[in-house]
Formats: sequence, structure tokens, C-alpha cells
Amino acid sequence: MKQNKFFLGLATIVAAAFAFTGCSSDELDNQTIQKSGNKINFTYGAAATRTVTDPQSGTSVSTGLNVGIFGVSSEGTTTMTNYANNKYVTAASNVINLAEGSSDMTWPTTTSATASIYAYAPYQESWGVNTANSFSVQSDQTSDASYLASDLLYASAASRAQGATVNLAFSHKLAKINVTITKEEDSNVDLTNATVIIKNTKPTTTLTPSNGALGDASGEATDITAATNLGTNTTACAVIVPQTINAGTELVRITAGDKTLIAKLGTNTTFVSGNSYNFT
Repeated sequence: MKQNKFFLGLATIVAAAFAFTGCSSDELDNQTIQKSGNKINFTYGAAATRTVTDPQSGTSVSTGLNVGIFGVSSEGTTTMTNYANNKYVTAASNVINLAEGSSDMTWPTTTSATASIYAYAPYQESWGVNTANSFSVQSDQTSDASYLASDLLYASAASRAQGATVNLAFSHKLAKINVTITKEEDSNVDLTNATVIIKNTKPTTTLTPSNGALGDASGEATDITAATNLGTNTTACAVIVPQTINAGTELVRITAGDKTLIAKLGTNTTFVSGNSYNFT
């Protein structure tokens, strides 16, 4: 009898254990595959290649760069939270962190729904995802901060399944001009305090995040200061809006002391999105 009571007691304990840990099929599915409502994690890849050293040249994306990110659900409704121009910031090791004061963007509330992601930098507070948003380059690009504020980046990731980290491969949407200055050995020109100005370019365009479309150049043609003190450097660079400039137009003006050099385009030149142009 004692042995039978022992096994009966053990059976009761085991049954109680299964009753405590068991769950329905629906609950199990939710625990193992449900991702909806969870935050979306972002990383960033390299920007499309451009040449010559600058704060964000070649395949690099600067850390500490404020990024705007939109999320669009395949459900066609606003089932994601913080999906409209949410602010993030690039960090080391290709991680994109949430910016201070922002809240996490989440996956759609239906598990099977995908999310399309559209990102750009530098962050602009009033932008919309389906809007041709206005963007202008800085007229003074002599500092890293003003250069980065002009270098418009864009990335998209369409129809991403829930749960995976979304990697954003940025590309340069504008064009870049590099001006390299060389001096003959017997020249007495002092380039230490030389000023380099890019002339006669229209400063404004638009970007529509949902398709990456860049608008035509607009605004009154203006000057962009690329450098005010070359020091020992021989190259200055500036970001411009893609556009066509006619032959005979002054493009570069270099002032060094009482000397001024004016360089005009020899042919009609189209400056293309993502490309870099070298002038010596």
C-alpha cells in the first residue's frame, strides 16, 4: 500500500507540473513567431562610392549623423508606431540608435505584414514620406558640420519581413566638386589663406522618400565657399545640387592674397547625382 500511495503522489505532482507549463496552440504560436509590435532595429551600410577625402567620402557614413526614417506597412494602415519621420542617429559599428527624445518604431500589428523603410540624412523635421520635400545645400561648406548638412543621403528597404534587423545602404543623392590646386616650383603665390568658391550653381532640390526621386535644381544661382584657409591642403570640395551648367560659365574662383584665378567651363556640363567631379 505504501508503494502504491507513493506512485499515486508522484503522478499527481507530474500532472500538476504539466498543467502549470502547458499552453494552447495559439499561445505557442504567439510565443515562438509573433514579432508584431516589437521595435525595429536598424543598421547602416556604406554610402555609394565617391572619391577624394572629405568628412563623408567614398563608402563612409559619418557617425553622429541624424537620420530620418519612415515606415510603411503592407496593410496600408497606420498599424506601426512612430513610423513618420522618426529621428535616429548613426553610431560606431554600423549601428543606428534612437535619437534622444524619440521613441522606437515598431513592426505592424499583424504578424504577416511587412514594412517598407525609407531613410535619409541629414534629418529634416517637417518632411513627409510621399512629399517632394525641399532641400538646400549650405552656402558655406568650410566646416565638417556644414558639409555634412549639405550631403544628402538616401536609403530604402522594401517589404521587409518582421523580426530581422533592417540594414540601410545609403547613397549620395547630390554631386560633389573637388578643386585641386597645384603650384609651379618658381611660383610666389601663397596658398595658406586661399579662398575657394564654387560659382553659379542653383542650391535647392527636392527629395521624395517613398521613391527616392530627386527634383530639378532650383533657386537663384549662388556661391558656395569650399575653403577659406587651405593651409597645407591642396584640395577643397563642396556638395552641389545635380544640374547642367553651360559652357563659358564661371565655376571656380580662387583668391590668394592679391591674386585671383577664375576658371570657366569649356563645355556644357551635367553634374549627376552620386558623382564626383575633379578640377585642377
